[in-house]
Amino acid sequence: MKKLLIVLFAVIAGFGSAYADDITISQAVIDSSTNTTTGEKIIISYDPLKHRETASNIFMGWAGLSAGAGLIFAFSTDSMGQGIGIGTLAYGIVETAMAVIDKNWGEKYSDPEKSRLSMVEDTGWHAVMGLVQVLGGAALAMAGNNDVKGYGIAMALQGTFLSISDGMNHFIANDPKNIRTWNADAGIYIPLAGLDF
Repeated sequence: MKKLLIVLFAVIAGFGSAYADDITISQAVIDSSTNTTTGEKIIISYDPLKHRETASNIFMGWAGLSAGAGLIFAFSTDSMGQGIGIGTLAYGIVETAMAVIDKNWGEKYSDPEKSRLSMVEDTGWHAVMGLVQVLGGAALAMAGNNDVKGYGIAMALQGTFLSISDGMNHFIANDPKNIRTWNADAGIYIPLAGLDF
């Protein structure tokens, strides 16, 4: 179980770097009084259409990993392991179907601002629903037999990923400039705060 949680954390942490192409940050040193390069200027370019596409691709990748991991765990000899596997496999299948439907038949935006506002709204609700899944999964994990506990653990793991991923997308889409400024002011270096996204 600890190995599963470590692998899950590594996968979630690795997905942060996939958002790298959505925000481009350039630095130039300019002194306006002499028109020479001695001051600092940060230019941020955010592409909400690309952000939406990247988030969709990450979701589809997570869904595929969930389905694959669930299939492996479903053959566990331990009933809790089987519960985790079957629950994760079910989530993976449903999430894959949702991602395919969204990519092929979902609403497409040509206006970047409409895309950004839609993403802010959608990811906000999705992050909250991920937290509800975590709470529901925790409740199941504390009650019932090992099968039910396994389903609860799978539900909580899926909800954790969804709430973190959608929460990151929500805050980036809501105000990409301040996300970058906050990271720079705090002196935090994470993939989302890199100079060349």
